[in-house]
Amino acid sequence: MEFTAKKLAQTALTESVSVIVTPNAGVKNYLTQIYLTNNSLTTEGYVTIYAYGTVKSNILFPKIKIEPEGHTSLLETGETIPLLTIDESLYAKADIANNVVITVIGSEVVQV
Repeated sequence: MEFTAKKLAQTALTESVSVIVTPNAGVKNYLTQIYLTNNSLTTEGYVTIYAYGTVKSNILFPKIKIEPEGHTSLLETGETIPLLTIDESLYAKADIANNVVITVIGSEVVQV
């Protein structure tokens, strides 16, 4: 089975935990890259990313620091995070609203 990468989500983060990616019914998502970009000229940003829920035990990447006008990518080449059903989502929040943009790249596979 061949996977084609596509942008699954891109949004500015808020101070509240928000859903970033949720698979559609009958689709399995594989996340292959998560990019974070801080658009602030002067303020560092901190981002927390959750998988499969929003309680402390669901934190996937805690308090990632991003320098002003900086960016980072979070998954190594070849690493994936499977989101298996419509109930399993990727969530994120930032310490300061609208400074940090999250972009999620991955694949969608239709389940038969």
